[in-house]
Amino acid sequence: MRRLGAVALLIAAVLVGCGGSSGSTEAPWRATHSDPPGMTFEANAPGICVFSAQFPDQAPAAISYMGTTWVQRTRSAAPAQPPGTVVGHSGDWTVSTTAAGLELDTGSALFDYRHSGSC
Repeated sequence: MRRLGAVALLIAAVLVGCGGSSGSTEAPWRATHSDPPGMTFEANAPGICVFSAQFPDQAPAAISYMGTTWVQRTRSAAPAQPPGTVVGHSGDWTVSTTAAGLELDTGSALFDYRHSGSC
């Protein structure tokens, strides 16, 4: 019986580590960038995708859009114009879709997001 309790505790710890938020500290960008209509900016990427998001303090770790979660993958210099088709704005940020996924243009950087299934 004691072993069963230890296994249950281990499972709970894994589940929290694979998708839960461990802290209540808000991401630095959150105060000035609310969720655009039809999408949700996430401070944490889901499950093992948490390791893919390299710059969650600068831009959302993940974006939920049209029933799909898109995870931050890379950061590059911002282009003169946002790539693809613009689908949302938040403050001075622009979210667009491209053939490869979602892009978030912050004006100073371009963050690339890929489907969470590719983590």
